[in-house]
Parts: sequence; structure tokens; C-alpha cells
Amino acid sequence: MKIRELFEEKELPNSVLKLIKTKCSKFLNSTSVPMLRGISTDRQNKITNGNKFFMMEHIRTDRAPRDSINNPSFNFLFNLGAESITGISEIRKKTLFCTGEIATSEFYGRSFFVFPLNGFKFLSSPNVTDSFKNLGELQTDLLFELKKHKSDSVIDVYNFMNGPKVSEVFRQNGEISFNEFEKLTNKNARILLEKSLTNLFKNKYHYKTSGDLDSLLKKGSEVLIYDIPMAFLINTTMLREYLIANPRLVSSKYQKVFERGSPMLDVTYSAFLDLLRDS
Repeated sequence: MKIRELFEEKELPNSVLKLIKTKCSKFLNSTSVPMLRGISTDRQNKITNGNKFFMMEHIRTDRAPRDSINNPSFNFLFNLGAESITGISEIRKKTLFCTGEIATSEFYGRSFFVFPLNGFKFLSSPNVTDSFKNLGELQTDLLFELKKHKSDSVIDVYNFMNGPKVSEVFRQNGEISFNEFEKLTNKNARILLEKSLTNLFKNKYHYKTSGDLDSLLKKGSEVLIYDIPMAFLINTTMLREYLIANPRLVSSKYQKVFERGSPMLDVTYSAFLDLLRDS
């Protein structure tokens, strides 16, 4: 049976549990806290053929921004700031945006538990729960950072950020890399912008590509998952309802909660982790 066929089941087959247990062992060993992702109905329909319980979501290179579409400068600057940390260009369309906060995931759609494949990498900051909302002053912060440098290139960066070019590039490509920025401006402007964004993302926003994933998720931090082809997703509500309907699957320490039909999100996830260990 192919992996996709396993994820077309309406039940909770042992084969799916074993698949997640083996293919996502790095993540499962990194944290016992749920990592969540909100997915719109339209996106769900594109990912899978009608099944909303289990899904496989591939990292999308065709990703288009949703809420930040009207702020091309933010996309431009965030991508370059993230590139200065990860070395990955146009990272916003090469990642899965996840969170440890249920309210954040539900803002973007139906909530799913996320299980990234082994080999995943992540970018996160303990101070950022939603990059578009929390970094609304990114452009202002950058201007203050640029003013620290006595360079003629400051005006080149400023003119690009506030001129028609950034909107034009955004409409055509959706994203921009440091190399593309240099072609559109000059080498000195690229060096200045890269230095300024690196300082902001490392020292002001505290973005890292390593750290305690457990504590980041507990704080509700936004976590950008990248460097893998896909992740497995399980619908949080449907999993909860499935375990309520099948309390025999739940370990004894959680059975009374599920029999009452009132498990919280963290209890549902913990019960699922027990199922994984026993599979």
C-alpha cells in the first residue's frame, strides 16, 4: 500500500501510527508539546481528496502570502532577514509555518497536529508568535539600523524599500533574494542591507536555527519548518472525536477524561503519543 493510500483511511490504522513513529522520530524525540498548523478549507481540498483526518502536506514552492500580500516590503525584508540566518533564499515559500499556540493556528484555518519528516530544520524566535503580526515594525527597525552606518548606500536601500521596484518585483516573483537585490541596486547596498538585517534578526528578534523546540512550542512561538519535502498532519478536532468514540484506544490514565467527552488539546495529543509508543 502506498503512503498516500494509508492517509485516505477514515480510521486510525496502525500502519499510519508506525509510519509517523518511524518517519518522524526526530521530532517526536525533540518535544512532547504539540506543533500546530492552521489550514484553510481550500488548501485542505488541494492537499487531499476529501479526507480531512490525515493529510500529507508538501513544502510548497508556489506558496503565495495570504495576510502579507499587501505589504511587499515586509515579505522582502523578512525573507532577506531569514536568509541572513539560514542561508536559504525566499524562505517564506520553502517552509511550513507552524505554531505552539492553538489560537494562532485557528486564525489561519482548521488546526492540525504537524509531524515533520526526519531531517527537518527549523527557524524560530522565542519572541515571535506570528511574524507578520509581531514584526510589523520591521521596516522602521531597519531604518534605525541603517542610520547607524555612514554610507551612501543607505539611500540606495531606502529608495528601493519605498519605491515602485519592490512592489513590481513582488508582483512578478513573489519573493526576492540578496543576489536579486544586488542586481537591482549595487553590491555595497547588498552588503549594508545584509549586515543590518543579520543584526536585527539575531540580536533584536533573536531568531535561531537551533534551540529547545519544546520550550519554543510551549511559549506559542512561530516555527518555520524547512529542508524536508513534506510533513504528516492530523486534524486535531477529528482526532479528539475519534478517541472519544474509541476510548479503548486510550491509555488508562486518560480514559475517564475521554469517556466524559471533554479532553483538552494537550490531553488529546498526549493520548495520541501513547498510541504511537504502543504501536
